[in-house]
Amino acid sequence: MIGEALRIIFSEGKIKREELFIVSKIFPFAETNTIEEINKTLSELNITYLDLILVHWSFAPPKEDNNKWIWNHKPVHVQWA
Repeated sequence: MIGEALRIIFSEGKIKREELFIVSKIFPFAETNTIEEINKTLSELNITYLDLILVHWSFAPPKEDNNKWIWNHKPVHVQWA
């Protein structure tokens, strides 16, 4: 919905993309990388760039194994690979 609203606003010329500071946040999933998540966000928002992207944390989501939480740590340099 936000992507469609931005598309309409920009196409009507009411506000230019350069006049907004757009921030989004991604959650680092183990099966995708940061660039894929950013590209997905850009597509959903109908924009070509973000002014700020926040990475929720540098851990992959926990997986439960025999009632134990397992944290799959993803170092920052791996998160952005």
